[in-house]
Amino acid sequence: MNAKSSLLTFGFALFISLINGQSFIQQKQLDQYLQSVFEASPVPGFSVVVVSGESVVFSKGYGLEKAGTSKSMTPRTCTAIGSLGKSLTAMAMLQLVEQGKVDLDAPVTTYLPEFRTANPRLSDRITVRMLLNNSSGLYGGVSRRWSDPSTAMEHFVASLESFYLKKMPGTSYEYANTGFSVAGLIISRISGMSYPEYLDQYIFSPLEMQRSTTDPERFEEMQVLYGHYAGIDRALPAEPGLESAEMMAAGSMLRSTAEDLGNYLIALLNDGMFKGRRLLSPASMKEMWTPQINFPGLTKDKGGDGSDYHYGLGWMISVVEGRQLIHHGGSRGTMSSMTMLYPEQNLAASILLNLDYNYIDRHRFASEFSIINNVFHLLQGEPTSDFGNPRVSDPTLNNYDLPDSSK
Repeated sequence: MNAKSSLLTFGFALFISLINGQSFIQQKQLDQYLQSVFEASPVPGFSVVVVSGESVVFSKGYGLEKAGTSKSMTPRTCTAIGSLGKSLTAMAMLQLVEQGKVDLDAPVTTYLPEFRTANPRLSDRITVRMLLNNSSGLYGGVSRRWSDPSTAMEHFVASLESFYLKKMPGTSYEYANTGFSVAGLIISRISGMSYPEYLDQYIFSPLEMQRSTTDPERFEEMQVLYGHYAGIDRALPAEPGLESAEMMAAGSMLRSTAEDLGNYLIALLNDGMFKGRRLLSPASMKEMWTPQINFPGLTKDKGGDGSDYHYGLGWMISVVEGRQLIHHGGSRGTMSSMTMLYPEQNLAASILLNLDYNYIDRHRFASEFSIINNVFHLLQGEPTSDFGNPRVSDPTLNNYDLPDSSK
């Protein structure tokens, strides 16, 4: 090797060393930040995974799986991730679209002839796409909590015949678990498999997500968490309850881990590919993340800037501090999650919490959105931001002082 080659080799080694050193520094800063978030919050425990390109670059648990016990939260802790399941339902439906078995713009009645509401003149207009982008006109929905997962969605969809639509389908946004329940039944009907079986075979298995399921029969073997109820400044352990199986395609029964979600995020960042296995085509990935309809984003009093968000197919799309982010949260009453992707920089992250952050004091504790947004800031060597946290005083606080009784 000549002197010039030796110098180039040394220079490259030094360059790689500097990159690795910088990465170590950023990860240390990230760990310190997440530890400070944990120490300042009432959550008993949470886990975080961060992906860059095709690699998991950070994965760690903080705190305990259950308050009052000694078992640590880890990246393999199985907890509820809620409405992130909507993105899985969208992925499953797009797989069927690619196989020519489903047309996004066909009426739901094409695949579920029995589907109707109390005013079928409107519900006959609902398309598969509208179910996935929350523009179907369906809203909320009363959870009957059928205990048999194998028939729950079918019973629920049949019950919609007493459901009265108030909006013209396709004209406005309304977040609706109901629409995803209908979508889940389409997936089951077209594939000839139950919804949990379909996810296991065509999403979880190729992604090596071995500790992810929507099947309550597997909860015990996976030692899933049941989370905590939120107190004013502490968490109270929740006990197992009856699952709302009819909403499983909206995420009601979905359990996963930070470790498993790392694989999911890798596939999402790499045009639907994971370890040489293709789950979706680049065209379908683009379709899923293309804005379909607008809705109000985070208002200024909630820590946002008042700009609109968009809904694609099972995902939200927004511009935050000049960056386009793809994201979705999940809430289960006693547990919650937030997943966010920053495709331009090939970054993605998820946080899974054993307390539902929708029920904590947002004026006192950092929001899930803020936490993951700051993960991206730190990985890019930027200072943290207060986006996602209220910047105004809490309007519910009483503005007076008690008299000093010692005088």
